[in-house]
Amino acid sequence: MENIAQEINRFVKTGVNFTASRIDNKNSQLGADQYENSGIIRAAIQQGPHIPAIDENGDYPLNPQLALQPNPYSLLTISDEGRIERFLGNFFVDITPLKGLTVKLKAGIDRGSSIRQNYLPTTTLHGALEHGRAFISSVDNNSYLLEATANYNTSIAAHNIDLLGGVSQQKFITGTHSEGASGFITDAFLWNNLGAGSVQLPTNSAGSKNMIASYFGRVNYNFKRRYYVTATVRTDGASVFAANHKWGTFPSAAVAWNMAEEPFLGFLKNTFSQLKLRVSYGITGNQEIGSYNSLSQYSFNTYQLGRNPVQVRGAFPANIANPGLQWESTASAD
Repeated sequence: MENIAQEINRFVKTGVNFTASRIDNKNSQLGADQYENSGIIRAAIQQGPHIPAIDENGDYPLNPQLALQPNPYSLLTISDEGRIERFLGNFFVDITPLKGLTVKLKAGIDRGSSIRQNYLPTTTLHGALEHGRAFISSVDNNSYLLEATANYNTSIAAHNIDLLGGVSQQKFITGTHSEGASGFITDAFLWNNLGAGSVQLPTNSAGSKNMIASYFGRVNYNFKRRYYVTATVRTDGASVFAANHKWGTFPSAAVAWNMAEEPFLGFLKNTFSQLKLRVSYGITGNQEIGSYNSLSQYSFNTYQLGRNPVQVRGAFPANIANPGLQWESTASAD
């Protein structure tokens, strides 16, 4: 983690902060599934105490009553490694051109990636059936933020006013990839030479790109720090919605009375530092619906055609377009 701030002059301050991390994992087969996905504990329970973990020939005996259940000791020969990396960075500039006014410019990045590499060797039951199986999968998640705000506060006699306005834009980019192979002549390669496998497993990849933009404003007013009024409004646009429904406006308002500041209730200050009666109402929006759900989507499959079957790749509709997909809004009062 690193934080750096610099005051350029009495009007301008800038800074940067960032954090980087990396986690390396060596995974053990601890799952609760059966057969080729069995975990060590489940396999050990089903193995039976009379069956040795390894015999004099270096093989891993199976339970004859559960021929598809691997020897639990053999599962320790599986190589399964992962790495998770993340970088978060922010750069900001604060400008105070006049008393009470602060302009803030901010840029941020959040980049995360993970990779998992697995090899099922021929020392395991199902690894032997496939002559070794290697698999690699990766995920990338990236987010980029730009934001600008202007804040002005002033006091006129007993009136206190705080104004905030701003714009922001955030972009999200994700990607996944997986590939694998089986049918190796040796376990030595692990996942480092997928091309050496005689059977190439299906390769899959996917990606998405979304964006959300916002315009927002807020007014805070109080009189003698007794009576408070707050009003906010924000207009958000999200790319995940249908073409004519990408934008939504969400207002809120609140009024409050700090009774402890009233002269005729001054005795309350001996008991309460703040005793406030508050009423509020607001509408919030939700855009967490996933990517591209407003569009027609297609899936792909392999089909066998003809008397002498020939494999042909084809596409079919997975879902139809939804031109009415729009913001979900929730109103609340308290």
